[in-house]
Amino acid sequence: MSSDGTCAIDIAIGSLGRADADIVSWGEIRVSAQRIVDDCVEGTERRNPGLGGVIRYLGQQKRLFVVVRSYEPTVQCHDREFNGQHCLVTLSQMHVSGNPMNWRREGTTPVGRINIFVPKAYSDPTNSCFATIKLSSGDVEQGSYTEMWEGANAVYWMCIRYQHDGVSFGHGRNGRLQVHLGRQEWIPSISGVDIQR
Repeated sequence: MSSDGTCAIDIAIGSLGRADADIVSWGEIRVSAQRIVDDCVEGTERRNPGLGGVIRYLGQQKRLFVVVRSYEPTVQCHDREFNGQHCLVTLSQMHVSGNPMNWRREGTTPVGRINIFVPKAYSDPTNSCFATIKLSSGDVEQGSYTEMWEGANAVYWMCIRYQHDGVSFGHGRNGRLQVHLGRQEWIPSISGVDIQR
């Protein structure tokens, strides 16, 4: 994620061959992302500079892609000081999966096979930084863990780095999911919630 939260680097697996995974070095990923930034994002010679791009066929089996894309976060940073030195650990605790899931308000009846009940909280082992996923309205929303993780990362890069907590809004099919990154006491609705560390 870029420092302003508007550019993301993704690694994706393609459909060539039969393997479900591939191996690539971080150096190869870094060089590929930098090539995309140099050629597609900052390049003035291109027809559409600033749009991002893709480098395909990385890895031993040529199944990985590096994608640099725009990201449009809706983030609000709060005007209260917060030392978020442990927040990167919290982000590493969060699940990441692109599969759509039903996010349901705690206490509602499960529907279908995959139900995630909110509020859902993650923390570093010292309980210094919490990532909390909540519904802003309604009882159910569809969205992926990856979308929540991206929102938390946007809050980190746009707020936490500048010593403030914050919240990312508008996640899910209908935009009703939000993720807050900050102190537990600033999120009153998570008391009694099972916190994943």
